Amino acid sequence: MRRPFRCLREATERHPGLQVVILAGIFCEGQVLTECCRVASRVNPDIAGRPSFGEYANEPLIGLRVVGRGAPSDGIQLRTLARREGTAMNIKEIKSALDAQMINQSGEIKTELGNFIIQMAKSISSEIENYISDNKLDFDEYHPLVRFSKKLLLISWCYPISTKKIEASRVNRLNSMFCGPFFISKEFPWPEMDGRYAEPIVQLNLEEVQPISPVPIGSGMLQLWAGEWGEDFLIRIIPPAEIEEENMSLIPECIKGEYYGEMRWGITLIAWPEDDYKKKVPIAYEITEFKLQKLSWPGDLEGLSFSLEEELKDAQLVDKIREFVSIFPCDHPSTEPHLFGSFDQIQYDPIDANATFLALESRPCFDWNSGNAQISYWQNDKGEVEFGFAWSCQ
Repeated sequence: MRRPFRCLREATERHPGLQVVILAGIFCEGQVLTECCRVASRVNPDIAGRPSFGEYANEPLIGLRVVGRGAPSDGIQLRTLARREGTAMNIKEIKSALDAQMINQSGEIKTELGNFIIQMAKSISSEIENYISDNKLDFDEYHPLVRFSKKLLLISWCYPISTKKIEASRVNRLNSMFCGPFFISKEFPWPEMDGRYAEPIVQLNLEEVQPISPVPIGSGMLQLWAGEWGEDFLIRIIPPAEIEEENMSLIPECIKGEYYGEMRWGITLIAWPEDDYKKKVPIAYEITEFKLQKLSWPGDLEGLSFSLEEELKDAQLVDKIREFVSIFPCDHPSTEPHLFGSFDQIQYDPIDANATFLALESRPCFDWNSGNAQISYWQNDKGEVEFGFAWSCQ
């Protein structure tokens, strides 16, 4: 706990023009703030009497950041020494913390900074809703201003899924994976649709997902199976007690590379992939991890904001929106399957869908006719999570 005020002391002694402000981030004890105030006020007596310090000095969940007033930036390195929850960085501070003042196309970003951006998106969305309400504007859900406000709320964390390609005959069928062969049993056999065995798309252990889930996601093994062209599908949850090796059934005899090879190259778009079409070796993609979070946003926010100027007569709010959306690249970041977050619009808009549980992007193992697919989720009246499925193509 000594590092914050030691860094502050060094910075204030080198640059007497420093000013101290409250920001958000990691938690620090109240005495750290008190000591930081004391050190800073030796150099700048004006600091100690500021309302922000008087209000927060005895709060346990606080911290500090130092910013320069005409001071060289190399003397100030306390970017994430944090603040009380609920206050916010301004857009200039966010831009200064980003490379080239823009979020990396991959969505990789420090957690504290990403949280600031998500919070700012919610704040601007709220300002837009208040503007509509205060001006008694009778906009329906399809109005550009209403839809843009909802788009901002989709800015969130997603968790890209890492996979390992493995021959289907060697995969552990109790593990989470894409493309199968999945766990099946007498109680949960390989499903059939329209006289054909369904295609295995996703098998995912929900207990592995729970630590990153925003809601209680439940337990058991989620499986998604699809019929021809993905028009028919089955999502089922196999209870944990059933998922035992002694309960596992053999794969039906007729399911092999030729079967899904025929489906992949002829009838369907999403079949069990093959490592080598001539050899017809069916493969699965075993899920290895999904712990690295990335920032997710719904496509070209800056492009969407251009149409708002005629609708929004609050010049200050327009400028705030312009500045905020300028930090986002024009494309959705993720081209890989990921949990939660958002997805790029093709045939339908993510704001018209339920929340994304699993975004099934084309790489590495799906086609979707150059499109994408999603397992969505929602909570019913009992608070239980239910799942749905949709896909779209170019």
